[in-house]
Amino acid sequence: MLQDLIYGLRMLRKNLGFTIIAVLSLGIGIGATTTVFSVVNAFLFRPLPVKDPDRLVSIHKPGGGGVGIHTISYPDYLDYLERNEHFSDILAWSEAALSLNTGDQPEAAYGMVVSGNYFNTLGVQPALGRVFGPDEDRVRGGHPVTVISFGLWQSHFGSDPAAIGQIIKLNGHPFTIIGVAPKGFTSTYSVFSPAVYVPLSMQAQVRSNPKIFDERMSKYLKLTGRLAPGVSRQQAEAALSALDRQLESEHPQRGQTSLQPNRGLELAPVGAFPPEERLMILGAAALFIAIAAFVLLIASANVAGMLLARATTRQREIAVRLAMGATRARLIRQLLTESGLLFLISAIGGIGLTIWLTRLISAISLPTAVPVALDANIDWRVLSFTLLLALTIGFVFGLGPAVSASKSDLLSAMKDAPALLGVKRSRLRNVFVVGQIALTLVLMIGAGLFARALQFAESLYPGRDPESVLIAGLDPSKQAYNAAKTREFYDQLTQRLTALPGVESISLARTLPIGGSGGNTSIEVKDAPHEGVLKAEANRIAPRYFETLGMRMLSGRDFSTADRQNTLPVLIINEAMARRFWPGESALGKEVKAGGGKWARVVGIVEDGTSEMSGEAPAPYVYSPYFQGESYNSTMTVLLRHRGDTAEAVVAVRREVQTLDPNLPLEYAMSLSEAVRLSVLPWRVVGIVARVFGLIGLALASMGIYGLVSYVANQRTHEIGVRVALGAQNRDILRLVVGHGLKLGVFGVTIGLALSLALTRLVASFLFGISASDPLTYVSVTLLLVLVAVGASFGPARKAIGTDPMIALRHE
Repeated sequence: MLQDLIYGLRMLRKNLGFTIIAVLSLGIGIGATTTVFSVVNAFLFRPLPVKDPDRLVSIHKPGGGGVGIHTISYPDYLDYLERNEHFSDILAWSEAALSLNTGDQPEAAYGMVVSGNYFNTLGVQPALGRVFGPDEDRVRGGHPVTVISFGLWQSHFGSDPAAIGQIIKLNGHPFTIIGVAPKGFTSTYSVFSPAVYVPLSMQAQVRSNPKIFDERMSKYLKLTGRLAPGVSRQQAEAALSALDRQLESEHPQRGQTSLQPNRGLELAPVGAFPPEERLMILGAAALFIAIAAFVLLIASANVAGMLLARATTRQREIAVRLAMGATRARLIRQLLTESGLLFLISAIGGIGLTIWLTRLISAISLPTAVPVALDANIDWRVLSFTLLLALTIGFVFGLGPAVSASKSDLLSAMKDAPALLGVKRSRLRNVFVVGQIALTLVLMIGAGLFARALQFAESLYPGRDPESVLIAGLDPSKQAYNAAKTREFYDQLTQRLTALPGVESISLARTLPIGGSGGNTSIEVKDAPHEGVLKAEANRIAPRYFETLGMRMLSGRDFSTADRQNTLPVLIINEAMARRFWPGESALGKEVKAGGGKWARVVGIVEDGTSEMSGEAPAPYVYSPYFQGESYNSTMTVLLRHRGDTAEAVVAVRREVQTLDPNLPLEYAMSLSEAVRLSVLPWRVVGIVARVFGLIGLALASMGIYGLVSYVANQRTHEIGVRVALGAQNRDILRLVVGHGLKLGVFGVTIGLALSLALTRLVASFLFGISASDPLTYVSVTLLLVLVAVGASFGPARKAIGTDPMIALRHE
């Protein structure tokens, strides 16, 4: 084996051009596949940087909708602690949306409310300062202290040790920094990255709910437990399930009903996602791995074809080995060792690409409400995966060329007649090239379908000119606003913003009108009692909403400032609802009950617009006036149509908000067109990845066609010379050589179309407004692949045309 390895390295060094091309093409495929696996590893497999993670468990709750993360109230948590016998400790935590102010400007952030034993139970030591002590979790509101994340310490305090002892404001309340979490630690779910940690004793201030300590119905705390010595996970699960049922019988107000029987609890490894979330992550990963694997297969087939061509030049060497007594098995082992070395060297290059890509991915700030920290660095799992992948594909794609090369005709090879032997090997190369074309077609069709779907999705906006509409989210509940104060705040804000120069109109909305993201509500129509209670899309809006978006009012009126509480309930509906219940007559003045409230009169009908990603016909939609609602709607989106620069408009909105409440941050601020683009970000990423890999596959496939056609044309030099000597014209030779490439292209395209029709059905639910068998995409990509096959054949054809018949025949 050592001899084989040394000889293999010598052969790769001797054929440096072949080695470089093969390593580059394989390295891209291996690197792409490994990168996807490293991301999955970060989500699902990498253990947390905590003490004895094998003894830590996350607590899940089975229910009618599947298994989810178990949530309980603070009083329940105290009962768990007092009556638990199978855990050495149980810690509680919950995420919390916060207003964070480290200086003069508040900003929206996410933090965690944690029990005092959180860091000590996990065995996490601070990078600076200290963590919470038991006493800081006992007196309600008595210890306004915080541990900040390592990232916040770097970004907001410049890694200054003097940050310890400084005061920051959370939801307007001062908190003293007592410690900095260690680098690399986020939470018991490694991808959730809070900015700050505060003790449970301060949860009333952080969650703006003074009753939260005593309410059994407020189920918001998640649990992580450390098993006691000698206790198995099954024993602890049974005991904790029994305790949960006991608490349910003692406190019926916990919210458990007979319609939803208590199915006990499930203990999972710490940080493990519930099954549904794991399947969702694995499903997304499978899509990306499939795309990367296609590129790897195309590259591997290309290299296998190159190995076959190289075997032709080594026929005399192989014949000499056989003549001197080498067995076919010995030759196959030698050739497999060479191909294995080639794939392993490519794996090293792939790891280098993976390191670069994972650093790039980790540096990306995802535009999500919940902060995500994706540490996709390479560990032994990723290295093992890469090694196994390289060895597997090296064996699979090296075996065919090795077996073929070992079938050497000694007499022909010793006579130096490679043309007779090369024809048989070109058939196997044909198979590899056809496979390359087929897989490339699948990739290109997938990329084309996503591109077409995204083009449709980005046009989903019910109004006009979204670039001129600024949106900004606000949540006054973080400052403990009640319903009356919240309405007063929004009333004052809209008045102040309306007076700004360049503002054409302003409104408020509960949900954004993009991608069908509105909520649903139950409706009853007085004129259709036989229909019963139905479902309709719904939104709660302020006056001038339709004007701000650019939607046309078809009849009736908009909401006004007079539509407030204690006035006649009113609604606005879309034309789809009007057609559904009152075809051929006016819907104005009709009565509808929405959300189980009072009967409301329809005062306006607005156009449907286009906002459904599904591409289906618009559904019934009801709009309710925000200032007339009795429910407490705190989180609202400000919509502002303006003239001029969006950045300047953001500064003006933030200034007016700060004037009314200096502790209230904007949740987000961007143009509505940007929000539309962000709404389809996951699909955009898939589309970009598919397009990039599709182009790589196209380049590799064209290289494969060019190499094979050149190889075959070279093998047929004698035949071409005879044809020219007998009077064949240039166009005849051109047709002969290009025809071979065209034939490969047609075979590959035919197989690829069949694969595409089958595989694209798997992603049909992700495609908006087009079919998974979209004719335009299929026809355009098919023509492109055929043209590439023809174009790649022209180089060898032009060379064949210049064949001198005297030189071609002299060899005989």
